[in-house]
Amino acid sequence: MEFEDLKMVWDTQNNEQVFAINEKVLHQRVIRKNIAAKKTADSNEKGMMVISLFLALFMVVIYYTGHSLVYILQSIIFLAVATYIFMDRRKRLQNDGLSAGSILDDLNQAIRTNNYEIRRQKSMAWWFFIPVSAAMLLNLLRTTGIYSWAVVILMIAASTLGLIVQHRAIRPLMTKKDDLDALRKILIESENN
Repeated sequence: MEFEDLKMVWDTQNNEQVFAINEKVLHQRVIRKNIAAKKTADSNEKGMMVISLFLALFMVVIYYTGHSLVYILQSIIFLAVATYIFMDRRKRLQNDGLSAGSILDDLNQAIRTNNYEIRRQKSMAWWFFIPVSAAMLLNLLRTTGIYSWAVVILMIAASTLGLIVQHRAIRPLMTKKDDLDALRKILIESENN
């Protein structure tokens, strides 16, 4: 018996082609990866908005105790960061529903969401570091002595910690990106054959 004859017997017994089972499993895997990418983006966006709003409120409270306009400026910057994240989130959510339901469309959507998250993680540390460091530097210009050295040490520690956190957040996303790209390559090759 030839392979084609065996395949025909198998197909008639199961009333389903063999590759359809694998396609169904593959589609479920892609959907799970897409949902995971959306959950990651969603939780990071909400977390960054809450942190930005908290820091903006905190700067307003500090302004009332210290009466330095630097804190109001910093509060405005944090409100701008929260607004930017909110608008970016809205844009992402509008693009989330653009899938046609095919495996490749769902996979492309998961890749877009993951790439969006990588891009944001690369810039996130700077969104928080720049306003804080600007206020610290302006306060540093007004003071001298031990406080000046404490501000410098805090700025170095904060920037180092920010870069470490950024690297740790990007590493798993890059692994996901590699997995999704490999899965996309396999899917495109199987469609071409």
